[in-house]
Amino acid sequence: MKITLAKPVTYKEQEYKELDIDLDGLNGIDLMKANAAQRGNPDNVVPALSMGYQAQVAAFAANVPIEVIHQLCAPDFVKVTIEVQNFLLGRD
Repeated sequence: MKITLAKPVTYKEQEYKELDIDLDGLNGIDLMKANAAQRGNPDNVVPALSMGYQAQVAAFAANVPIEVIHQLCAPDFVKVTIEVQNFLLGRD
């Protein structure tokens, strides 16, 4: 899924105007790595509902550094994390 960003993000001199988030390309190992990256996050009780976990999954699926996801403006961040949450919970 491609998400056009309302506000582009620049990270390490690369500008991101859209994210191509391939959630269907993820596997169990990717999800376990995302969960491991969130260890110690008190909001990660139910990973699929944690914005930190959702952001990490989005970064893996988009093949971008997590910092890119963290720098998204609030509306873009919410759009991305909701898409990931819906995917993780099996919603269309």
